[in-house]
Amino acid sequence: GGEADRDLAYMARMNASVREVSHGVMAELSGTVSPVSKALTSPKTDKACVYYRYLVERRETHRDAKGRSSTSWVTVSNSVMGVPAYLDDGTGKILLDLSDGRIVEARKTFEATEQGGGISGKVLGFDVSVGSQPMRHTEYAIEAGETLYALGLVRQDERGGYALVNPGDD
Repeated sequence: GGEADRDLAYMARMNASVREVSHGVMAELSGTVSPVSKALTSPKTDKACVYYRYLVERRETHRDAKGRSSTSWVTVSNSVMGVPAYLDDGTGKILLDLSDGRIVEARKTFEATEQGGGISGKVLGFDVSVGSQPMRHTEYAIEAGETLYALGLVRQDERGGYALVNPGDD
């Protein structure tokens, strides 16, 4: 009884179908995703999508007090866009809140690193480098028509249907 029953009840909601979900439960659902109205266009791959994240990073080199160098990627910009979408698993549709991407895992659709354009050489016997650092561009997207796994809290929406939201949003 007790804790084991709660664990079993929780697991019963995992891999649920849209038809089986009810208000207030956590659910893991899988199905085809489509925009409620107009799809977005991903910035690098130019695909119709319901969510994207476009990350631009600059590689920076740091030296510690002992002169040892290390490099890291520093975020220059991080754009996140999502539109309301339906997940259809064949038993019904559920509305997804993709505005911040917290209930889904987007697939990496593009990554490229550009070498910094600059000038390097010797000035008065010293190695000198002037110009930009290497930049990394990464796009994550959920394309319209893609099969998606989503985990979230089921809430009744204003139309009387159900929506899957991040548990922290209530």
